[in-house]
Amino acid sequence: MLSHVFHLLQVCTKCGLLAHFNHKLKLPFCSMCKNGDGIATMKLPYACKLLFQVVIYLPLYIDQIT
Repeated sequence: MLSHVFHLLQVCTKCGLLAHFNHKLKLPFCSMCKNGDGIATMKLPYACKLLFQVVIYLPLYIDQIT
């Protein structure tokens, strides 16, 4: 589905986590890999971005069942 309202998101291609934008270096930066190499930009629908923001702030706790 194509949408004219979208959000650009930077993702690390090595580990798959979201990258943060470093304002001092003016580059995206992966906190897991500790570098800015291999960062790809994804175009997401704006509704998906809002869904991600809601899910990030949900108090989810995952326990192992043994």
